[in-house]
Amino acid sequence: MSIIKLVDEGYESIEDMGRIIRYVMDPSKNRFNFYGGIGASFSSVQDTLRDFIMVKKAWHKEDKRQLVHFIVAFAPFWENEIEYEEAYYIGYQIAMYIGERFQIVFALHDDHYSKDGSLHIHFIVNTVSYIDGYKFIGGRQPFFKLKDYLRSVLPFDLEWQIFYGDEDDWKWKKQLKELWGECYELNRKRYM
Repeated sequence: MSIIKLVDEGYESIEDMGRIIRYVMDPSKNRFNFYGGIGASFSSVQDTLRDFIMVKKAWHKEDKRQLVHFIVAFAPFWENEIEYEEAYYIGYQIAMYIGERFQIVFALHDDHYSKDGSLHIHFIVNTVSYIDGYKFIGGRQPFFKLKDYLRSVLPFDLEWQIFYGDEDDWKWKKQLKELWGECYELNRKRYM
C-alpha cells in the first residue's frame, strides 16, 4: 500500500518556500542522501530556491501560491515492501513525469527510527512552468493522473491512496497504519 498525500498549505511567500525546502532537504531526515530533481538544482537549499525564483521572475509570476508540496509514503520497513533504491526509482519516475513542465526536487526521508518506521518521499514543485509560464493546476486531479502514470511505468504493482490535508494533518498516517494492518492480517491469514 502506498499513499500520495497532498499538503494543503498556502506557501505564498519566499520565506515559506525556504522553510519547506530546508525541511525537505534536511540531511538528518535522509541518512543515505537520496535527493533528486528535474529542472532545478538540489545541491543546496539556496540553489533550489534561486532556481525556482528565477523561473517565477522570468514569467512575472511571483505572487500567490509559490510551490506544491506532496508526500509519497510506503508501508513500514518491517513489511519490506519497498527498499531505498526502489523508493528512489519511484521518486525519479514522479520527478520525470512532473518535470516535463515544472521544476521539481525530492528527498527520501527515512523514519526507520520512529515508531511507525515509514519510508517516504517529499516532493516540492514550482507552481510556474519553466516551459510556458502556466501555473500548476492544484487539487487532486493531477495526482489521479500521476497515479495512473505510476501504474503504467513501475515494474511492480502498488496500490495507491490519495489524501489531502494541511502540513500538520497527520490523520493520513493513522489511516495508513490501519490499511497496512488490514493488509498484514489478510496476508498472514492467506499464507498461514
